[in-house]
Amino acid sequence: WEYSSELFDQQSIAQMAGHFERLLTALVASPDTKVFAAAMLSEQEQHRLLVQYNDTATDFPRGQCIHQGFEAQVAKTPDAVALVFEGQQLSYQALNNKANQLAHYLMSERQVKADTLVGICVERSVDMLVGILAILKAGGAYVPMDPDYPRGRLAYIFDDTKVSTVLTHKDLLASLPISSAQALCFDETKWQMKLHAQPQTNPLVCGLSARDLAYIIYTSGSTGQPKGVMVEHHSVTRLVSKSNFVPLDENTRFLQSAPIAFDAATLELWGPLLNGGQCIIFNEAQIDLQPLTDFIVKHEVNTIWLTSGLFEQWSEMSAPASCVKYLMSGGDVLNVDAVKRVQDNVPGISMINGYGPTENTTFTTCYQVNNDVTPVSY
Repeated sequence: WEYSSELFDQQSIAQMAGHFERLLTALVASPDTKVFAAAMLSEQEQHRLLVQYNDTATDFPRGQCIHQGFEAQVAKTPDAVALVFEGQQLSYQALNNKANQLAHYLMSERQVKADTLVGICVERSVDMLVGILAILKAGGAYVPMDPDYPRGRLAYIFDDTKVSTVLTHKDLLASLPISSAQALCFDETKWQMKLHAQPQTNPLVCGLSARDLAYIIYTSGSTGQPKGVMVEHHSVTRLVSKSNFVPLDENTRFLQSAPIAFDAATLELWGPLLNGGQCIIFNEAQIDLQPLTDFIVKHEVNTIWLTSGLFEQWSEMSAPASCVKYLMSGGDVLNVDAVKRVQDNVPGISMINGYGPTENTTFTTCYQVNNDVTPVSY
């Protein structure tokens, strides 16, 4: 066999040669066999692909809704810090109380129940998380909308979902194609007074199950019209409960920097909050690398998710945040040189390459990159 050593290593070529030999053996033994039906894999390879790689079963709370998992954490650690935003810290109990009041209002005044779609269009903030949690507690499913979306895209989503209620802020109303009757503005004084009169107890929603909708996120529409991906509660609890790709527990300090309508926000929000950790919200509308790194260092963030493009830029900084212990990145091919730079500059960091379409709830597969990764020269 002759091959380019710049493209293949000896092990890969030996494997391909073995496949070819088994293919020829199978065809000689049964000449009428179609080529694509002949066996090429060894028994060991078949076992690895069909059994070993599929041995992913785990015991997660299949019947638990997202907000029920959060409420269980509230009962366990009510005074622990759940949320950090612009100098504010909310405990699990305080966040739960705020969300409960809004949930009761949505149920009594907006008739939100199981599978009711409720829009939410806000910047990253305390209101964002309170709103999302309240919608779930009321039995509804949230439809996140990025305030920076073009008006035409927002109009398409509103028309497609037919939401009758949208949680937002007053300064965003002019850019939203909705009526005043649809909008509930967090910063509206009269409405806040009504919320304060609502009970702080966990609301009860009859008939709600983990198979009900949790949210709908719209794809980019790069191949046609955007489509709404419907994600159920159990898909999120599967993602963040007893995860095998990154530790998620009471020590987790997870950066929340993804836009509300990007499915990475699912991991950033519920990863820490269903496991007793802290959700640290980055408050800048635009992500600039130095302010982002300064923020990570200031708040001692130890777990982050970055798109592959942003990760490559972050890797080139002279002093990336050494407090980061787990860095996940994906969405495109990772630059090997960038991975090596981060591993060299942040000793002990765990680099996780994740991939998965929105339809599969953030991650379909993850791979922890070895610390001895070697840059490729072409």
